[in-house]
Amino acid sequence: MKAEFEALTRNLPDGFLMLSSGGRIEAANTAASGLLGVPSAALLEHDFASFCERPDEVRGYLSQCAGRVDPSPGSFSASGTAERFSCDAFALSAGGGELLLRFRLVHPEHPFDRIRLMDLERKARLEAEADKRRNAFLSEASALLASSLEYEATLAAVAQLAVPTIADWCAVEMAGSDGFPERLPLVVHKNAEKVELAREYRRRFPLGRHDARGVTQVIRTGRSELYSGITDEMLDAAFSDRDQREMLRAIAPRSAMIVPMAAHGRTLGALVLASAESKRSFTREDLAMAEELGRHAGLAIFHANLYHEAREADRRKDEFLAILGHELRNPLSPILTALQLIRLRGETAFEAERVVIERQVKHLVRLVDDLLDVSRITHGKIQLKRQPTELSSVVSRAVEAIGPLLEGRAHKVVVEVPGEGMLISCDPDRLAQAMANLLDNAAKYSERGGTVTVSAGREGDLIWIRIRDGGIGLPAEALERVFEPFSQEARTIERSHGGLGIGLTIVRGIIELHGGTVLAKSEGVGQGSEFEVRLPAQGGAPATSGASGAPRSPRAGSAVAPRRLLVVDDNADAANLLTDMLAELGFEVKVALDGISALATAQAYRPDAVLLDIGLPVMDGYEVASCMRRVEGLSSVKLIAVTGWGQETDRRRSVEAGFDEHLVKPVELEQICEVIKRLLPVGAGHQ
Repeated sequence: MKAEFEALTRNLPDGFLMLSSGGRIEAANTAASGLLGVPSAALLEHDFASFCERPDEVRGYLSQCAGRVDPSPGSFSASGTAERFSCDAFALSAGGGELLLRFRLVHPEHPFDRIRLMDLERKARLEAEADKRRNAFLSEASALLASSLEYEATLAAVAQLAVPTIADWCAVEMAGSDGFPERLPLVVHKNAEKVELAREYRRRFPLGRHDARGVTQVIRTGRSELYSGITDEMLDAAFSDRDQREMLRAIAPRSAMIVPMAAHGRTLGALVLASAESKRSFTREDLAMAEELGRHAGLAIFHANLYHEAREADRRKDEFLAILGHELRNPLSPILTALQLIRLRGETAFEAERVVIERQVKHLVRLVDDLLDVSRITHGKIQLKRQPTELSSVVSRAVEAIGPLLEGRAHKVVVEVPGEGMLISCDPDRLAQAMANLLDNAAKYSERGGTVTVSAGREGDLIWIRIRDGGIGLPAEALERVFEPFSQEARTIERSHGGLGIGLTIVRGIIELHGGTVLAKSEGVGQGSEFEVRLPAQGGAPATSGASGAPRSPRAGSAVAPRRLLVVDDNADAANLLTDMLAELGFEVKVALDGISALATAQAYRPDAVLLDIGLPVMDGYEVASCMRRVEGLSSVKLIAVTGWGQETDRRRSVEAGFDEHLVKPVELEQICEVIKRLLPVGAGHQ
């Protein structure tokens, strides 16, 4: 209110004071200070009556004025002067509150002008009310625009707010990639039939790219247009097409504003506001409010576009990672199968070389899995399969998983984890993955022949696990940063430890999904590191299903009873090597290299199970599986997807297509045997 008072009275010749209900001066214009002969600073916060010759009379006058919203005349003499002043005072609101007092010197040639004062105050009151309405509207519009990043729905809400608050019609025109509106606008009017009429008008009479005025011009120049009054004569002069004029007359615009929606120097569209039924004529003040609305809308669109671009980039990244995972797994699969086949046949001429190659292939597989996991964890797409599990079994699996790395660097692993009494509710596979990543980190950043210690204990309802190493350590500023993606401390050209810098990010994600925490500790560079994991303890008896010992290599004739299998893969190397390996185990196996031949072979061969790739040409694995489920005699065949596609969506599609199991390449020999045993128990094979 003080700001409005100063703006309205600053340059007026009469004195104006804003008083509290008790008469204290809260604001004064320059003229008031001069007429009273008192500096402005000396006036403020003082009792006005104290500057008058008869203060008690002045206080009584002000008390009477406090309850009136129409001006009440009076007079007073300033203390210490011979001047007399005529005055008018009234309450700024019906509740009493603040008073506005206007005064001037009494001179015979300048009689008190009560009418002029009333007119001035009426205008001031109307302007204040208009400012209040405008600010309330813009505040509500800003809140709506900030409430969502789905800008089309938000703009619709703002357009509906504009109708009928400031206009009878509102249309939102969005600029295309070349700055020209390429689609029909969003139109809002209280009458749905008229909305369709406006859209039909736009369909029949589209905007021109080089229009000298209107929406195109506003978007091109970023300058608003105001049409205070629109008459039939103006429509006749502006539009030569009779049908166009008639449709405009049906829409019946009487006044219009077109304002840009812009942000950061770029015009993103335009708002068209028009009056019709209300017959309102827009003013420059209305245009200023519309322009402010356009600026708010422009910023909302800009931020929404950034959000959608980021989301689209994220989607493309996930899609790329999925394709990358598939394309990397496909060649890794036959390599690993060939190595396992060599081991299965007992060929030892190049055993050392085979072990090295197999270890490196498994390392590549882990890198691919890490790439996909970091994306899944970041987007919350991992769902845990919890079960009560003894911590010792999880640690055993983790140590086993990175055994080749530990052996290759000649590290000693000391495990100080109780075999029982450390029960947790967890996804054993995921938690073992997190523990393996921590062990992998300790092994990579320790000198050859170092010691890695895994210890665990219980504190109340929490179980802690600590993994310590005597390696290169971490500086204090890096202790939290190590969990960020692509962070690798103390890495130089001479001392590159490999990896993608996402292993610890995956650790934190998995631990937090389990309701736990993970912290990094180090005394500094060269002092080793310790990672501490804390997880909620689980009550109850240990679950034996959670334990997992070292897998044993199957041998021909002992792993499973003989079964008929069909291997389907368009990668001939992968198909033939997998066939050879399964044959070594005593299976009867046939091969098909595409979906169509797979269906024909299956009908003639009648396999007990089909190991089916998904990414087949012409007819993909999903289609093949669906067809087999509909063919008489094949509907009960066990279908096992063996594929490079491993996303959750791929697994869901497998289930929908009728697959019994989904294995992701490269598949371990032991894993295939375990699945076949489970799906084809003894006595359930081909008759």
